[in-house]
Amino acid sequence: MDEVRTRKYLRWFEVLDTDRDRLLAKPDLGLAADRLLAAHRVSLDSDQGRRTRAVAEGFWTHFIAPKDGTGEQRIDEATFLVSVEKRVMSDRIAAGAKLAPIADAYFAVADTDGDGTIDDAGFTRMLAALGDVPDPDCAPLFEHLDNDHDGTIGPEEWRHAFYGFFLSPDPKCPANMLMGAL
Repeated sequence: MDEVRTRKYLRWFEVLDTDRDRLLAKPDLGLAADRLLAAHRVSLDSDQGRRTRAVAEGFWTHFIAPKDGTGEQRIDEATFLVSVEKRVMSDRIAAGAKLAPIADAYFAVADTDGDGTIDDAGFTRMLAALGDVPDPDCAPLFEHLDNDHDGTIGPEEWRHAFYGFFLSPDPKCPANMLMGAL
């Protein structure tokens, strides 16, 4: 795996490791989703809250959980990188299809007024919840991701950024910063 994606995936591991024990388990992904929901004042018990949590926990199955038959329920960074490399890097088209539901669920949470876009405030709240990204880092990233310069991020712009974070080896890809500084 190239250095850029290794750094991004290690940052993703850090973001997902909600209890900071240097191990990931399926509940960590649900707790990460809970942070996003809380930041946007979405009830965990609402349909959207349950759906977002379920999709986030589905990441465990699709991208993280070891498929080596060990039955491990917690994994370290090295195992995480091996799992993600096998599942993301081996088939980018399949990975994109598996990333779409989580990208869409996170978009729906951040689209607080239901107009089909994310404004700068919603984007900033989302990045703070997902990766503890400082406010000053959000504005320039928002501008880069707002490809049509309409002052909002639409669903296609968001998916492009989300896919860029997970799939792009380009060290200059603005989406590299979605989970915070590398």
